Amino acid sequence: MNYYTNSIDEVIHYLSKLPTIGRKSATKMALKILEMDDEFVVNFAKSIINMKKNTHHCKICGNLTENEICNICSDEKRDKSTIAIVEDIFGIVSLEKTKIYRGMYHVLNGLVVPRDGITLDDLNVSSLISRIEKENVKEVIFAISQTIDGELTELYIIDLLKKFKDLKISKIANGIPIGRSVENYDELTFIRALEDRKEVEY
Repeated sequence: MNYYTNSIDEVIHYLSKLPTIGRKSATKMALKILEMDDEFVVNFAKSIINMKKNTHHCKICGNLTENEICNICSDEKRDKSTIAIVEDIFGIVSLEKTKIYRGMYHVLNGLVVPRDGITLDDLNVSSLISRIEKENVKEVIFAISQTIDGELTELYIIDLLKKFKDLKISKIANGIPIGRSVENYDELTFIRALEDRKEVEY
């Protein structure tokens, strides 16, 4: 039985598609939106449309940007010899919050998840190899979730990087609980994990 109007139920339907938002929470949000003034709701809707229309991936690293190249890749003060490999935008945010990492990034846009049919070919990996071939990259740092999927992804990519004999490959230290996503690390833990990163032997 439908307890709400069609228009309300439609909003509930779309809100419940968002991560961590169930139907109960979506219903509360939809009804709260109804109570807000028209100007706020219109501006809110416009901001979502503008975000979707104007935001895309940096052509170099895969970070989110409104320009062709993100502000990190275009910053001449960054250390271009070091690339931190992250699975998504949350990895960049976490490392930037430490205020000690001044290198570049490469966003994979996910992890290898065989059970879901996600392979290395589905990730942003080929452009990483191209960057290392063309740029003077001396070190890559794996800063992705230390889960089974994260470890598997690292192994696959490390296998591709073996051909770069002078490239240092490292990963953030294991002071982080297994199974937690990168965005859940507190800043102090992340700083220590970054400073104590271990070189990968292959």
